[in-house]
Amino acid sequence: MLSYYLKIILEATRPFFNVKYNPFLSSSQFVKFDMNEYNSLDLNNLVSKFEDMFINLIGNQNILSFASARMGFFHLLKVLDIKKGDEIIICSGTCSVMINSIIRSGAKPIYSDIDSYTLGSSEIEISKKISNKTRMIIAQHNFGIPCQIEEIQRLCNMHEIFLLEDCALTLQSKVNRISVGSFGDAAIYSLDHTKPLNCFTGGVLSIKDNFLFSRAKRLYLDVGNISRIKQSKMIKRFIREDMLFKSKKLNRLKIFDLILTIKRKLGYISPFLDENSDLKTNQISYPYPAKLPPFSAYIGIMQLDNWEKTVLLRKQNFNLLIKELNKSTLKSSIPKVYFDKKFNIIPLRFVIWNENSKILKDKLGQFIDIEGIWFQKPIISSKLSSNFFGYKNDCPVSEKIGHNIINIPLDISQNQLKILIENILIKTNLK
Repeated sequence: MLSYYLKIILEATRPFFNVKYNPFLSSSQFVKFDMNEYNSLDLNNLVSKFEDMFINLIGNQNILSFASARMGFFHLLKVLDIKKGDEIIICSGTCSVMINSIIRSGAKPIYSDIDSYTLGSSEIEISKKISNKTRMIIAQHNFGIPCQIEEIQRLCNMHEIFLLEDCALTLQSKVNRISVGSFGDAAIYSLDHTKPLNCFTGGVLSIKDNFLFSRAKRLYLDVGNISRIKQSKMIKRFIREDMLFKSKKLNRLKIFDLILTIKRKLGYISPFLDENSDLKTNQISYPYPAKLPPFSAYIGIMQLDNWEKTVLLRKQNFNLLIKELNKSTLKSSIPKVYFDKKFNIIPLRFVIWNENSKILKDKLGQFIDIEGIWFQKPIISSKLSSNFFGYKNDCPVSEKIGHNIINIPLDISQNQLKILIENILIKTNLK
């Protein structure tokens, strides 16, 4: 037993000694969280100001902000009166909290396989799952890459099915000059600390139809707020992450996470909204759904003020990876969608797909958090098997790509990225 715990401690402390280690946090380099300034501001106005700025970014006037994207999704299910017996088609490569919202509403999740070209939702696979019980289709854009959204939009119009765009991982990317989030009847955006716009936590729901939005606003009056104690924990965690990000010592988060795991078992209030990652939806320390915390809006305003700089950094790192990998044995592992002129991709992570990825992942482990690679299996962010969420192992593309996928962080300095490229990606001789 002692050796078991010793192994856990050694594994958790290993990254502490490697200054290159990155746990996939999105950039906060343009944020300066000033507690004195924050406490002096009108907190209600902060949220309104952030919403106005976000409207300018996405071009849709009808938005509501929440403490997470999944809460906005759950709110939309209530607005649409989704209930028991209804079916919602969702991409198999998704987060367990989205499935939890569907199950919580009483509806049934129906899983569609992913498209191997865009690594997001597939129109062909969705069409196979439509029934007379289908109330909603979710089109998911992954890694900054738009999915087959034009084809999915036509499919939904043909069958008169509500289309929700999941833009949690993709912000402002375009298909034929039209931004993602503009095709569906509604869209959700994530403000989580690993997502395009890092506000530590938060989400936005946009709705096209004015009548539907009016109903959403009425129901929004009953949405609760996260407690001040919980918000205080969240602010402290963000400040710590921000400090370590700027000092290039994010490796130390593993130590803090280990301590947090122990403290949570002793009843400590967590800074995260992760108590409903699995199928349990009761006994959580925050309202569900909940409104966007003012501190997230405060961070979001600074992030939006510097959005173009964040995009520029990611694009520079993206282009560097394309250039260097094109000269390596990993050239064939680069998704062809990256060269498709139909798409204007604002990248979040750089994706490669290689059948010898285990070798590469083992070496990358000293630089990035391998566990943080998205979609290594259907339905992530849960300790439970995917089958507990009603998944029937019937999405072979999702499973095959999941075994072979690697995502590389783009929110790092070019020097850090060059070290990663030179020491791992180029020197690893894969076909």
